Amino acid sequence: MYPNPNYDNLPWASTTPFRMMATLTAPQIAGGFNFKGVKASFNYDLNNRSLYLIESMSFLPSVSDEILLEALVDSQTKMSLLTIVDDSGTPVFRNTLPFAGRVDDLRLRWWYYCTSEPKHLETFMSCNLDITDKLVGYQNLSIRVALNGYEVSDKNWIAAFSKSSEWIPGADASGRRGVSMVEGVPPSTLAERSF
Repeated sequence: MYPNPNYDNLPWASTTPFRMMATLTAPQIAGGFNFKGVKASFNYDLNNRSLYLIESMSFLPSVSDEILLEALVDSQTKMSLLTIVDDSGTPVFRNTLPFAGRVDDLRLRWWYYCTSEPKHLETFMSCNLDITDKLVGYQNLSIRVALNGYEVSDKNWIAAFSKSSEWIPGADASGRRGVSMVEGVPPSTLAERSF
């Protein structure tokens, strides 16, 4: 029924676009903003046995990049790392994602297969920022994380796709952790690449 299932021929009749967002907010505590331990759930229910294609990601801080980068430098904070996990705590991306400011529509191609009843994704970040002159007066600091893509629900297409060359080794047997497909990177090099 699906001789060549791949990114270029999604089953559009059973594919729904999504935009899920989560907002991490750190209150001002003892002269800084501490994101450690702050979690936020994405506002989208994942459906059992659906395949999710995450095509882009955005990071939108509540302050300008100039203010945020100055705080990162002044705090001598190493690169802040953002993690996205499912309800079981399993990372959606194989590694943490670096965060150093505003990013609008970072293009990527990442497949995530939902293997249980409706679940949510959560995000958290490791970052502690000192208050700089430009952050005086802010009571909290927020970072909105947005994921955009498509939910594929056609079980036959998903089964055929799981045997295709785009379903790269590196995901577990169920395909649960997804497949890294970064735009512009030849498929032959993707088995070694991960986020």
